[in-house]
Amino acid sequence: MRATALFALILAAGIGTAAAAEPIAGTWRTEADRKGQKGHVEVTACGSGWCGTIVSVETADGAPVTTPNIGRQVLIGMAAEGGGRYRGEVFVPIMGANFAAEATVRGSQLALRACNAVGICRNQTWLRMN
Repeated sequence: MRATALFALILAAGIGTAAAAEPIAGTWRTEADRKGQKGHVEVTACGSGWCGTIVSVETADGAPVTTPNIGRQVLIGMAAEGGGRYRGEVFVPIMGANFAAEATVRGSQLALRACNAVGICRNQTWLRMN
């Protein structure tokens, strides 16, 4: 009985450590869009991967923006590949479409690359807010 309880405790501690070690979790500030607005995207665990939801938007001078995109999931099913690399999809609000995406976390930066079906890709660098 004690061995089973000890094993469960060790397993739970290992799972908690692995989840806490995932560097993509947190809130990120996007690059400015064509209107000069920056989104704040909160990335949390979802299913077996990571998802990011727009929690707020601001103008270039930091004023809050009201938009229907607040609450919209923009990172979808980002699966950890190791070494701070993730693969999944990104929803691009201005285009109203999902695209294949790769993300790499390096310290306080998240390099995001999204590509359409014919291989045209765009890159952004997001900054960690917390």
